[in-house]
Amino acid sequence: MDDLLSLSRGPMPYVTRFKGHIVNGYRFHVKQYGKYLKTQNSGVVVVGETGVEQNHMNYYGELTEVLELQFVRGNKNDFIAMYVV
Repeated sequence: MDDLLSLSRGPMPYVTRFKGHIVNGYRFHVKQYGKYLKTQNSGVVVVGETGVEQNHMNYYGELTEVLELQFVRGNKNDFIAMYVV
């Protein structure tokens, strides 16, 4: 219930922006930064399940921004990474 309350209050008024992020040992860069590198890794996919039959619908895109938002929960700040595709 505390998580829902924290999200309903919205994030802190400042945001931190990054050029990339490491998830499960894989390094991802935003498209603008990655275009100058020899190997590019800005592509992302989200596997979704929709409908009654649980059909898979994949969403593909390229990472354009990595933002870090802060939410207050109790007396501490929690960080959430947000990926904009």
